[in-house]
Amino acid sequence: MKFLFVIGIIFSQMVIEVREPSIKKIGVSIVGPREITKRMEKMLGYFGEVETGRGDYIIKITNSHEKWVFNLFGPGVNLTRNFSGKNPSVLAKEFSNIFVKEVLSRNPPFASNIVFVEGPPGKRDVQLSSPDGMDKRRISTGCKLAMSPSWTYDGRKILFVCYMVKRPDIFIIDLQEGIQKPLFISQNFKATPAISPDGRFIIYSTSDGEAIDLFLYELKTGKIKKLTSDEFIEVSPSFSPDGKKIAYTSDKGGKPGIYIMDLESGKRERITSPFEYATAPKFSPDGTRLIYTKVQNNPVLYIYYINEGREEMVKMDSFYGCENPSFAPSGDLIAVSCRDEGFRWRIYVVDLLYGKTSMLTYSNYDQKTPSWSPSLW
Repeated sequence: MKFLFVIGIIFSQMVIEVREPSIKKIGVSIVGPREITKRMEKMLGYFGEVETGRGDYIIKITNSHEKWVFNLFGPGVNLTRNFSGKNPSVLAKEFSNIFVKEVLSRNPPFASNIVFVEGPPGKRDVQLSSPDGMDKRRISTGCKLAMSPSWTYDGRKILFVCYMVKRPDIFIIDLQEGIQKPLFISQNFKATPAISPDGRFIIYSTSDGEAIDLFLYELKTGKIKKLTSDEFIEVSPSFSPDGKKIAYTSDKGGKPGIYIMDLESGKRERITSPFEYATAPKFSPDGTRLIYTKVQNNPVLYIYYINEGREEMVKMDSFYGCENPSFAPSGDLIAVSCRDEGFRWRIYVVDLLYGKTSMLTYSNYDQKTPSWSPSLW
C-alpha cells in the first residue's frame, strides 16, 4: 500500500501528515531540533537515555561520555545514528536533517540559514540566524544602515545594500572568510541586489536620471547592461532558479505590480492587477510559484502559480500585516516579516501546508527583509 508523506515543520515540532490516497488522513508527529536540544541539554552532566515524541514517532537519545546515539522509531522507520560532541544544538539539527533527507526525501530546512536586517530606526545591521532561531549573530560591520540582504546560490556569501557615508552601495559578505567588501562603487545609489543562479550576474536597481531602472552587472568582465529604460520605477528583482527569467516590481501600467521578464527576449508580462499594489516577488525553489506582498489596509501575502496563471492568498490572520517573504529550500516554508500586536516587525517562519507560524528570534527592534539561504546539505 502506498502512502504519501508530506512534511510541515514548525521548529518546536515537526509535523508529518501520512495520507492513504482517497481513503483517510492520519496526522502524526515527531519533535524538531529545538525540543531535542532541550532534552539533550538536560542530559548533560549525567548518563542515561530519554524518549520523546508525539503520535507514532519516538526519538530515543542515549548519552555516554559525550557519545550520543539517536534512534527514531515509527511506521516503517527505524533510523539510528551515532554522534560525538558537546553541542546539543548542532547534533539535534544534524539528526533532524538526516531524517528529513533520508526518510522524507526533501531538502532539510535545518541545513540552511536566514538573514535579515535588525535595529532601531536609522541604524540596522544584517543578522544571520539558523531556522530555529537558536544561533543568531550580527554579520555586517561599519554600515549606518543595512538593507535588502540576499544569498548567493551556494549559500556562502550574502549581498546587501550598505549606507557607509553618503550613498548606498552593494556589499558582499563571505561567511567562510569573514570578509565584507564593496562589490563596486559608483556615484548613483543602488538597491535590492540579487545574484544569478550560476553566480555570473548581479541584478540591481539604480537611477541614472528621474526613473529607477534595472541593471545587470557581469562579475567577471564588469560589463553593465540596462534591462529597463522608461520613466517608471523598477525594483526588487528576483532570479528564477534556471536563471532565464526575473520577477520584479514596476509601476508601469498602473499601481506598482509584479512583472516577469524573459532575459533573452526582454519580453515582459504583468501578472498582478493594475489596480492592486503588489511588491517584492520571490521565486520558489522549483520555479513554479512566486510569493509577494500586496499592500492593502495591511500588507498581505499572495502566491502566484506560474503554470496555472492564478494567485492565492496566504492566510495570516494573527498579524497586522506581513511583507517581504522568502521561500525555504524545501519550498513549503517561508520566512517573512510580520507586524505583531505591539506593532513591532519580527521575523516569523510560516508553514504553508499547515498555516502554522513560529517567531524566529525575539528582539526589541524591528526585523525586516528576511532571505532564506539555499540548502547547505
